[in-house]
Amino acid sequence: MGSKLQVQADLADLSARLRTVAEALKRFPADQASVPEKIEDLCEEVRAIAAQLAYAQKVANYFVYTATRTADGTLTHVDDTVWDDTLLGTVPFMVEMSKVSGNAAYLEDAITQTLKHAGHLQDPVSGLYRHAWNESQNTYWSGSYWARGNSWMVLADVELLSSMPMTHPQRAAILNLLQKQAAGLKQLQDASGRWHTVVTRPDFYLESSGSALIGYALRRAVVSGWLSATDYDPVARAALLGVWRKVLSDGTLSEVSGPTGPMLTEIEYNAVPHNSLQLYGQGALLLLADPFKP
Repeated sequence: MGSKLQVQADLADLSARLRTVAEALKRFPADQASVPEKIEDLCEEVRAIAAQLAYAQKVANYFVYTATRTADGTLTHVDDTVWDDTLLGTVPFMVEMSKVSGNAAYLEDAITQTLKHAGHLQDPVSGLYRHAWNESQNTYWSGSYWARGNSWMVLADVELLSSMPMTHPQRAAILNLLQKQAAGLKQLQDASGRWHTVVTRPDFYLESSGSALIGYALRRAVVSGWLSATDYDPVARAALLGVWRKVLSDGTLSEVSGPTGPMLTEIEYNAVPHNSLQLYGQGALLLLADPFKP
């Protein structure tokens, strides 16, 4: 998440290849047969990278200008419902697109959406996030404090704080969201270092992917100075150890719940299978294992 889009890595590689061509041109005409072929290959790569960037910008523009929203401007996930899932697919992408394209509107929309989602989903007392809200009924479609959904929200906060200017007028608001949620999650961490699939239900199974992302986000926040190291470094370290204990000998992160939509009752979350490989669980594990530096 914290790395640039793949297009930037491709461009760096392309720059190295262009230097190779430049060296070949110095020997021209001795290598005149190979130089045109190399140049044509590089032109193909340039066209491919340009197409990738154009597609990415098309997606970003869709989020900003076209995607369905509630009356107050919050992106909807399905019909007129607001889910915490939405921010996983939008905020990290929009933050990176703002860097790659230089278009500040992408970052601003990511900030706006995070604040609006918090307004609908974050409990003002505990700081935790409910799964989904229904606009037409003005009620929670799912009022459960789902672990993976909470991990996506805290991840959105650290992605934004890593990119927002220190003087941004909404920076304090995003930091407040992070700190409130972190305090709520800290109280609910299991002795194993992980969190339950519904974080407020200690009788439900412990879930690895949400725990990994929460651990990653808290560690990143501690290292960056957004959370107290005294209070939260032990929490982040316990999450790291707790998740690593669930990595199997073949590298699979175990006890990751399957795809989960908003459930009408809490007990349904505990019935979601959590005994098979899930690629998003592997991705969460890789983030947690990353030796992050600010």
